Amino acid sequence: MRSALAVAAAITSICVSFATPAFAAQQCEGPLKRDTADFVPLADGAQLLDKQTGLIWMRCIEDQQWTGTVCAAQDPQAVNPGPRLNFKQAQGLARTKATREEPWRLPTRQELLTLREPGCHNPSMSLALFPTQPEWSSDGAFWTSTREASGYALVSAIGASDAWAKADASNTNHVRLVRNAPTPPTKAMPSASASALPPKYLAVPAFRECLAQQQVSSYTAWCLPSVKADLCPADSWGRLNALTGIDKLPACLNPNPSESPE
Repeated sequence: MRSALAVAAAITSICVSFATPAFAAQQCEGPLKRDTADFVPLADGAQLLDKQTGLIWMRCIEDQQWTGTVCAAQDPQAVNPGPRLNFKQAQGLARTKATREEPWRLPTRQELLTLREPGCHNPSMSLALFPTQPEWSSDGAFWTSTREASGYALVSAIGASDAWAKADASNTNHVRLVRNAPTPPTKAMPSASASALPPKYLAVPAFRECLAQQQVSSYTAWCLPSVKADLCPADSWGRLNALTGIDKLPACLNPNPSESPE
């Protein structure tokens, strides 16, 4: 009888272990790649402005709800909370969320990789920037708009290896939407003929990754930091520093400007 009871208990234990999976808390090795000081919360914290890239990120993925402090999964007990949309559905979600003021879209592979923390897993992103409940509910692969030879590029939020892969459009994956920050007004040009021309820094590739923003009187304007940002290409940094005359960018008064337009 005791033997039979022991076997029954063991079977029950095994069934429970499969029915209720245990998920480990996030673990990180070494310092994080991104600093929280690089980001500014918007919309009561539901969005984050990345001052280094000029991108505004939706803090919660699909089927999560911002509570004011954390992104709560609709079904916390599911292995991968969220509907995990196919590519067409992901594009539809972006169109549904997009407005004239907030044109949400799918990020490119390179844009999404700027958030990835390769030294972390469960998930491989900063939970200080993208808090989720439970923590592992943002694990998985995320759609990007970057086309590959077959399908589209994915960015993984699972672990340190395999940062990105490609998938057929019929597969289902998570979605984190992004939009570009509005371009702030620039100082008035000294002459009518000069004001008819756009400022030359706009033609420099990846200028948003190189410049910062600071408050000037009643508006926010671009400025040139004293030190090149990690995401700023060396060629773009050189071109921005070489601008002269009315196109010369003002130096940032603060080495780490914190003012950014919403």
